[in-house]
Amino acid sequence: MAANTDRFDEDAAAWEADPACVTSAELVYKALLQHVPQFQPGGKKPDILDVGGGSGTLSFMLAPHVHTLTAIDIAPSMVAAFNANAAQRGAHHMEAVIYERDLPDFTVAPEATTRLLQTVDGKAPEGPVRWDILLSNLVTHHYSQLNEWMQIAYFSLAPGGRIVMTDFEHTGPDSALFHAPGKRDSIPMHGLKPAEISKLMSDAGFVDVSVKRVFSLDKAVDPQEAGGRTSIEFPILLCLGSKPMR
Repeated sequence: MAANTDRFDEDAAAWEADPACVTSAELVYKALLQHVPQFQPGGKKPDILDVGGGSGTLSFMLAPHVHTLTAIDIAPSMVAAFNANAAQRGAHHMEAVIYERDLPDFTVAPEATTRLLQTVDGKAPEGPVRWDILLSNLVTHHYSQLNEWMQIAYFSLAPGGRIVMTDFEHTGPDSALFHAPGKRDSIPMHGLKPAEISKLMSDAGFVDVSVKRVFSLDKAVDPQEAGGRTSIEFPILLCLGSKPMR
């Protein structure tokens, strides 16, 4: 875990300035507004747990559409950047906290959400904190134990809540090129396979499961590895599933 944390810490300062990251966040944002019912106008704004929120590139695009947003990330500098951005924007309904993936403290995120709800609503929530949406963008492929991750996600959601994951699709050998050579050793899988992720979501208890391509991300690659190509279009999947009301 230390190596992963160090890598993400090194990336934090440049994360928002990376054109591919910003472009991806903008396209994901548009897809979420189009396909996720909780982001439709006129409804109750959701409380969101943003897993791997980074410095908040996508999170702050969603700021007008959420009641509260609690972001968790394994990299301290990402969390610091997120909270600095929140303070600068006056986004008092958003906060990031550090989350250790290998030794998770499951009280950290609920405590942060409780603070946000007290700020926004003037009172603490009744009962345990559960979220309306669990959001993750380009994070799922980092998990080696996806079945455990799905069970945790299911437990974290309120009845009727929704898991919302966006990630690149595994389409063959080219999928490994999504990450630079020096970063691949720590990646458990190079993209998601729709049939496999659908089954994992269903097995965890999610219903109305949907996995579909929503856009392709053009990303620079090493021409020596890519047969002379300087960029490749990676299909991005939107994975949705609902927790039953009962």
